[in-house]
Amino acid sequence: MSDEVEPRREEAPFVADGLAAGAYNEEGVDLTLIRMFLRLTPAERLDEASSSANGIEELRALQIPASR
Repeated sequence: MSDEVEPRREEAPFVADGLAAGAYNEEGVDLTLIRMFLRLTPAERLDEASSSANGIEELRALQIPASR
């Protein structure tokens, strides 16, 4: 018997949400991302933002400088 427990719906991955009707508002904003971040605690949101910023810095470090 496995110790794994199925995640509750509110903890499940958000992939399918983006495919559902009403996933985007009239301005084209992906509401699933907003819902995802609102489910996180402030500390978790900060961790996500920090991770994204670190990823951007890593990508910038890989860029080849343009010749002038």
